[in-house]
Amino acid sequence: MTAAPSGGPACTPTEVPVLLWSSVEQQLTDGVVLRVAPDRARVPAGCPGDPSQPDVVVRAAVLALLRDPAPDPDQVNLWVAAGAPAAEEDVSVETSGAGTTVDLPSGAFAGGLGSEAAAAAVQSLVRTVVSNGGTAPVTVLVDGAAGAEVWGAVVLDAPLSPSTEDLAGGWVLDPYEGQRVPAGTVTLSGTATAFEGSVSWVVQDADGTAVAEGATQSGSNGDYGPWTVPVELPPGTWTVVLRAENMAGEAEGPGPWLWEDSTTFTVVP
Repeated sequence: MTAAPSGGPACTPTEVPVLLWSSVEQQLTDGVVLRVAPDRARVPAGCPGDPSQPDVVVRAAVLALLRDPAPDPDQVNLWVAAGAPAAEEDVSVETSGAGTTVDLPSGAFAGGLGSEAAAAAVQSLVRTVVSNGGTAPVTVLVDGAAGAEVWGAVVLDAPLSPSTEDLAGGWVLDPYEGQRVPAGTVTLSGTATAFEGSVSWVVQDADGTAVAEGATQSGSNGDYGPWTVPVELPPGTWTVVLRAENMAGEAEGPGPWLWEDSTTFTVVP
């Protein structure tokens, strides 16, 4: 179990790359819903690779989820929005081949979330654990006990696995928000699902003018799959927007696009 390290061989704390899952609103034909989507971040950790701390990276990711705003401004970290950060020493993570146990203090749930937001927040925790070296299913304890009702909306009485029902339609993962990449060929990539697998992308400059655009294939009709597009870009700040067409037509639901995701990055010489 990884609580604050004590004893054992000395190490130099470092930053590690993690995948953090936050929430995003999507306007569907039957109204606005909350979904979860990932973004990359670098967070402080202890000694990755140290066998005495096997769960240090996944714990660092969990701590970041409980503490930091979402890396992507399109998203909201509901754990932070609820306004109840957890003390680092009160959070533990234990991973085994049979699953992962995350033990959180009751104070982490002291803020207020409605039932939909509470379910999305729990799913963002589950996906953050599994995406950073934890194993499913994920058991969430509160002050060491199972079965707690949190935010007055979700009962944590059973192990949890990632659910595709809570996923956003698609997202840009690389480059990640705020990343600095060298000039030349920039590989845009991520994951999505769309009608017949077709997603549209556009690269915009700082004024919002499109400098490159097109369509590419991803997963289709509820099955998620990767998408990749190489683009030649000079130095500057760029935003890539990924979209899926609303096949029901503009008169129904969110307009011409069923969903979209964007990320802004900088190309350096």
